[in-house]
Amino acid sequence: MRDQARQWSAAAINVVILIEEGCVKLMHDFVEENPELWTEDTGQV
Repeated sequence: MRDQARQWSAAAINVVILIEEGCVKLMHDFVEENPELWTEDTGQV
C-alpha cells in the first residue's frame, strides 16, 4: 500500500487522513481486540 494523506482545513481546524498500512493494521487490530472500547469511543453503544 502506498502512503497517502489528505488534508482539509476549515474554521481553524486541520484534519489529516493518513492511509498507511501500519496505521490501518494497528487500528484494525485494536478494534478487533477491543470492540467494547471502540464502540464506546465512536458513540455506537
